Amino acid sequence: MARQLYDYWFVQFDFPDENGKPYKSSGGKMVWNEVLKRELPEGWGNCRIDYYIGRITNGLNPRSNFVLGNGENFYITIKSLTGTDIDWENCDRCDDVALKKINARSQLRVGDIIFSAIGTIGRTYFIQEPPKNWNISETSFTLRAQDNTSPVFLYSLLRSTEIQLLADKAAMGSTIRCLVMEALKQVPTVRIPTAVIQQFSSIVSPIYANIYKENKQTAELRNLRNELLPLLMNGQVSVRQLNNHLSRCSS
Repeated sequence: MARQLYDYWFVQFDFPDENGKPYKSSGGKMVWNEVLKRELPEGWGNCRIDYYIGRITNGLNPRSNFVLGNGENFYITIKSLTGTDIDWENCDRCDDVALKKINARSQLRVGDIIFSAIGTIGRTYFIQEPPKNWNISETSFTLRAQDNTSPVFLYSLLRSTEIQLLADKAAMGSTIRCLVMEALKQVPTVRIPTAVIQQFSSIVSPIYANIYKENKQTAELRNLRNELLPLLMNGQVSVRQLNNHLSRCSS
């Protein structure tokens, strides 16, 4: 729903006009933009994607910095990013000393967006809770929206088909694709009025919050299943007891 709404507003340009009607479909004036090679709503323009980015950095590579495999903290690599979520069961681990070193570089916080930059370009994750026991590798960027830009909008922009394609095109290499920060920042896009961005964000924010809630609950149930299934196989718990336990956890 969020991606469709983004497409409807910022690709088809049928965002609500001053009368609440679809702008372009209702005859809103469109003006040719020579840089983007397409028509845009009157008053809109072009910019680079870094127009919306306040901060961009990446994580830390182990090498001489720390050793993986020790500790209980999660070390997020490209293999851990599934597209919009993190596969916590498929993460490397690091200790508290290593996590502190990575935190000093990435400084993750709520509202930041993880964006994969090696291999499969453009896998994303929107941080909606303070990261306590995890951080990212150097294979991903962490992007923070400008103060006057909604993080939800920036997340939607980065997930859009257009930016995904342009970011992949800007990547270098044939065997292992790699996107550098400067190349991502220079990707051209539409400069949208702040008021429209805010209106869009107020609609999609609850959608992303619900996605996060559902993903978190699914992960908790998966962990619970992994704990209880061996007990079921060994006859230490009955199917009825297992179902009752799962029902209580999902309610």
